[in-house]
Amino acid sequence: MKFYISVDWEGISGVVSWEIQDDIKSPFYMETRRRMTKEVNSAVEGLFDGGASYVLVNDSHGNMTNLLIDDLDPRAELIMGSPKPFSMVEGLTSDFNGVLLLGYHPSAGTYHGIMDHTYSGSSIYEIRVNGEPYSEGDLNGSFAGSLGVPVVLVSGDKSAVDSLMLKFMGSLGVVTKVALGRTTARLYHPTKIYEELRKKAKEAAKNTTNLKPFYPDSPITIEVDFITTQKADMASILPEAERIGPRTVKIVSPDMQTAFRRMLVLIR
Repeated sequence: MKFYISVDWEGISGVVSWEIQDDIKSPFYMETRRRMTKEVNSAVEGLFDGGASYVLVNDSHGNMTNLLIDDLDPRAELIMGSPKPFSMVEGLTSDFNGVLLLGYHPSAGTYHGIMDHTYSGSSIYEIRVNGEPYSEGDLNGSFAGSLGVPVVLVSGDKSAVDSLMLKFMGSLGVVTKVALGRTTARLYHPTKIYEELRKKAKEAAKNTTNLKPFYPDSPITIEVDFITTQKADMASILPEAERIGPRTVKIVSPDMQTAFRRMLVLIR
């Protein structure tokens, strides 16, 4: 069995601040990279304990060079660097049995959601798919579903996990923290998170056949609300884009794969 891990950063245990913990000059930067790598390793170990034969990990935060490859479980392969044609789901194909979304966060505007944003906190307020607001996890998991691959496990702050488990019914969840504000949270100890990730990943690997992949109906309409009109000015240059509001651009695509790539162009 083959499994795919997309790992973000904001939902990793102990993370509450971009300014303090996601700055290469900060003394806390390496600590966060180590915990991120340990959480991935815990999931990889659980997957192999549950019968996995192959695991592909995609570093999916920021410049996507966060994981410490020397410390990564050698049974896993790693995709690192940016830009990638499919960003946070680069390398995912229809022959995988399940997807894990680790270290994820809620969408922009979530009340009590740690570091809430949607793909680009400096550019975007909301992304809607067929009229429904989608988080990063919703978008990435729906892309997986359009390939016939279910989301089997999600981890991150409670608001993100609760939302993703509602979208991807049957998936398992690991809560790493409970947000008290955008950059404040009640934290669970990393060692407890590592153990729960191992346990839940093993369980997920054994139960993929019972999960139904989720994806939105085609054609796919994506609407992006930008933070400023200037960003919408730029995005509307794309030939397929339709300006439907001062800060809103819409694109209609025949399928989720096409919609996803066009969305990435809008964001960039």
